[in-house]
Amino acid sequence: MEAYEEAYVEAIIENLGARMATCMREDAETEMVRDRARLTDGGRLWACGYVTSRLSMLRADAADTPNLSAADHHRIRDLVDRHESTIASELHS
Repeated sequence: MEAYEEAYVEAIIENLGARMATCMREDAETEMVRDRARLTDGGRLWACGYVTSRLSMLRADAADTPNLSAADHHRIRDLVDRHESTIASELHS
């Protein structure tokens, strides 16, 4: 993942937390949040998928290919895990 892509993913998580929470509530068929600080496994997967789709769109526009590597997916998961409490807090409220 390029530095600008990682900054983009960070910005999505930090600035679109409320939007992510709204989408998660609308799409939720199962519980997405354990408590104010932790997501369920399904919630974490949903958040990773949301961020992955945004990064794929950015990459497709910049490089004409939306392909992400295994390393990209691991990095997204790490970033979502690092911001899990923020995402869970938005969803819990």
